[in-house]
Amino acid sequence: MNFSLGPRCARRICRPSLCRPLALPRRSFATRGLEDDLDEVEAKEKEKEKEPDSDDEEAEGGKESKTYKAFLTAQENFKVAKPRNWVTSGGEGGSLSPFPMNPSFKPPTPISDVIRSRMYADYMLDPETNSIRALSQRYHISLKRVEAILRLKGLEAAYVKGKPLQTGFLWGMEMLLGVKTTQAASEADRVDAHTADMLEQEENRDAARQRFQRQYWESVVDDGKEPLLPASLEHAKRVAERAAQAAEDHKSKPRLMPRFKDTPTVKSPRQKVQTVVREGRMPIHFVDVGGKYLDVDERLRRMDAAERRHVASARRSEGKVLHGFLKGRTPAERARRASVKRKQRPAS
Repeated sequence: MNFSLGPRCARRICRPSLCRPLALPRRSFATRGLEDDLDEVEAKEKEKEKEPDSDDEEAEGGKESKTYKAFLTAQENFKVAKPRNWVTSGGEGGSLSPFPMNPSFKPPTPISDVIRSRMYADYMLDPETNSIRALSQRYHISLKRVEAILRLKGLEAAYVKGKPLQTGFLWGMEMLLGVKTTQAASEADRVDAHTADMLEQEENRDAARQRFQRQYWESVVDDGKEPLLPASLEHAKRVAERAAQAAEDHKSKPRLMPRFKDTPTVKSPRQKVQTVVREGRMPIHFVDVGGKYLDVDERLRRMDAAERRHVASARRSEGKVLHGFLKGRTPAERARRASVKRKQRPAS
């Protein structure tokens, strides 16, 4: 017997429908498994529609709250701010662990601002009697923490600008963190201050101590009395200063900046700073900076180019004289021109 896939079966495969027809054709072996899969998909969709909302069940049960509304319903103790009211699995306020995923983390209570101000005032009153070690023993705080408190309090005192401080946030945070303002109440939480100091000394983590204990090696003469490096550095510094001053003076030499004789209209200043005052105007100051902003290399390049042009022009003039195009100067005329040049040449 031969089976074939009819048009109705093809339509059934392409567009599945939730409503079955009353009269179905006989299914072939090729389409029977596919229709069974479609029936299973339809059954799963109906089951999902019948399932209730998981968030509603969790809110009704109260065991695990994932929504904000369920959180407000289940956690009544977090509606009002309380000291050390951490979100932990244990529940109530006063828990020692602020992080639910890390119950081993139990930070100590911060030091109140009153105690820190008292420590800074005692240290500034008498640094020898109220030294860092004395304050550490008196308030049961590690040495490094006392240094940090004094450093921050000194910075705070330096930033005072004569304006009243807004300490409301400070008081609120101290209340939430359960800060204790009396020394007797805080002694029980700081029994490990000596242990912290010993750990710091054993591991040798003091960066300031290592900075002062670092050894510097330098070569010395045979007798070992005077090191060579400081004298060499000072000599190099003096040589560099002299070279810089010589370079500045070289820019103002007559070869690079030629001097010209005074004329009735143009006169060179006799002083380095000239002040011109006109009635009804602001005074103007003229400062002679010399060759401070002169580019020596560019100036030498331009002088060499001018010299080459002068030599080339002189050769062309000699050629014209030899060929009779120009009349040559007489010895008397050449002597007169040479004397004029000597008079115009500035004295070096």
